[in-house]
Amino acid sequence: MIKKIAISAVAGAVMLASAMPTFAAFNLGLGNGNVSQTNVGGAVNTVNTTSKTGGNSNLALGAGVQGVVTGGATSASNVQNQVNYNGISCGCGLSNINIGFGNGNVAQTNMGMATNTVNTTSKTGGNTNAGALVGVQATGTGAAVSGAIVVNAVNTNMIGSSN
Repeated sequence: MIKKIAISAVAGAVMLASAMPTFAAFNLGLGNGNVSQTNVGGAVNTVNTTSKTGGNSNLALGAGVQGVVTGGATSASNVQNQVNYNGISCGCGLSNINIGFGNGNVAQTNMGMATNTVNTTSKTGGNTNAGALVGVQATGTGAAVSGAIVVNAVNTNMIGSSN
């Protein structure tokens, strides 16, 4: 009877050992293969962008054609923050063999913040023509375009397998 139990135990161990390459980890005992991460982080951004065209003056005292022509004004801001990103490739998924207590646990604690103050301004115009006694006065300006993109990724946890 003891001989059969010993043979069964050896056979089980051989089978388990042959299956080990399939598994990412083998944790036997207490508290093995655990991962713990704690992060505190933040991002504060103050961004100001300004573009101006215009504010031009043309003063002609005689006769004829006078004019002011300006191009467009474009202002853009792009803010991207990544705060407290954890990427774990530990093989700590369901494919592990965990025998015992407290094996293969993942604990992550994050505290993060992002504060963004973004101002974009575009101005065109404010042009003047003055003083023509006889003739044509003309003013032309381009478009004023302003835009902002803000992307915040805060407290992102990715847990994957090493398989």
